[in-house]
Amino acid sequence: AYFPVGATLLNAKVAETFESDQSGEGGIFHGYTYSAHPVGMAAVNACLNETVRLDLKSNAAARGTQLYNGLKTLQAEFDIIGDVRGGHGLMAAVELVTDRAAKTPMDMPSLKRAHKACYQSGTMVRMGGNNLLMSPPLTLTEADVSKILDDLRVGLKAI
Repeated sequence: AYFPVGATLLNAKVAETFESDQSGEGGIFHGYTYSAHPVGMAAVNACLNETVRLDLKSNAAARGTQLYNGLKTLQAEFDIIGDVRGGHGLMAAVELVTDRAAKTPMDMPSLKRAHKACYQSGTMVRMGGNNLLMSPPLTLTEADVSKILDDLRVGLKAI
């Protein structure tokens, strides 16, 4: 389900400006129909509690390293991978090229074949230019990363 939520984050120096104001002029005067809505706040609190309880930051770091290392292994296996981007969390990209040295972008029909083969194998990636883009959930498991890498291999073989 979906519930609209927004937040503003401030560093301590900026927050102090508002918190120490004695004039009454130091507020951020905005408000909307759903401001401080109890349902939204309950959803945010539950989400934050689960994020901490499941230690998703540590999981994202470990699974992101696993994903990045696996993508680098695929790069060594397939010369159509021009570059692998990522290594700092779970967002990653594989740049597809027809000539690695010249960085010649892969043609769109070939990219679409790889995309479709990945999807049919069970992994959804996005296309962006000549890249296959990944941003899996923070709750990703070791087995999930292995599945993504296996399905990417299927997609790359389809080219």
